[in-house]
Amino acid sequence: MKKFIIASMIASMMAISAVSFADESSKLKVGGQFDIGAPSGMALGVVVKPKLNWLRLDLAGTYNSEFGLRIGGTFDPIKFPISPTFTIQAGHTFDSKVPGISKSPELGMNYVDFHLGLEVGNRDRWRFFLHAGPSYVSVRTDGFQDTLSVGKGVSIGNPEFHGWVSTAALGFALYF
Repeated sequence: MKKFIIASMIASMMAISAVSFADESSKLKVGGQFDIGAPSGMALGVVVKPKLNWLRLDLAGTYNSEFGLRIGGTFDPIKFPISPTFTIQAGHTFDSKVPGISKSPELGMNYVDFHLGLEVGNRDRWRFFLHAGPSYVSVRTDGFQDTLSVGKGVSIGNPEFHGWVSTAALGFALYF
């Protein structure tokens, strides 16, 4: 499954790149983005700046103890070397066991980020950014009962968390 997701992302990046280079007169710009933050962990993906100069769309593969996917958009309304931005991103981390813990329960996560940001650089060529704000996070577990050694007749359900947390990301976007 992981290989299929990674292959799909690579194929998508190649297809978007081919479309953008086919018509040099188009204002569509394609590039890459890398960032580190919470809750997505490390993210590497493709960014597309459509003909709307104030919008940047991204699709990224993420890694935060397990692989995931993230999609989002950044509103960048001011063409200035230092600019405030607003980013909305939604992501999913696939279920996995916690590394280094034997009999670990499986963890999975969905999240939505609502970040205000400060970006530095030419918005048509590259941007370094710092984004921060609230995220709604939904974490679920599976197999928690197997992790603990509890007495007979005692059962523990799979704990979950659904709520708002403060998050941030630091990264850059570069257009080809």
